[in-house]
Amino acid sequence: MAASRDDQLLYAADTDNGLLGVVDAQTQQVLATVKVGDQPWRVVVAGDDTVFVANRGSRSVSVIRRGDWTVAAELATDVDPVGMAMSADGILYVVCAAASDAAEYGTLTAFDSRGLTKQWTMR
Repeated sequence: MAASRDDQLLYAADTDNGLLGVVDAQTQQVLATVKVGDQPWRVVVAGDDTVFVANRGSRSVSVIRRGDWTVAAELATDVDPVGMAMSADGILYVVCAAASDAAEYGTLTAFDSRGLTKQWTMR
């Protein structure tokens, strides 16, 4: 779960149904549900209020723009993205439980949240 930058919206991952719920923090009304990847697990919000959802079952991160409430892009990850963090300068860090080519180790990948490009991966 995460909050919008102005604390007006709450974003909650529905792991069982592959959805991101968008809730008005004041009224507690569901404003939208967005179909994301399989087994959404973590949610982070960038400084421009873009929402990122780590999908454990589909090896991806869904990108949702505030107000659009559809998936604008999917970032491919390694196996089982279980952790995410957003830096103040707009770098999205994604931790995966295993690399795509070897289960013996996990990975940390950095994405530019504005351009949605992979910057590097560490094993």
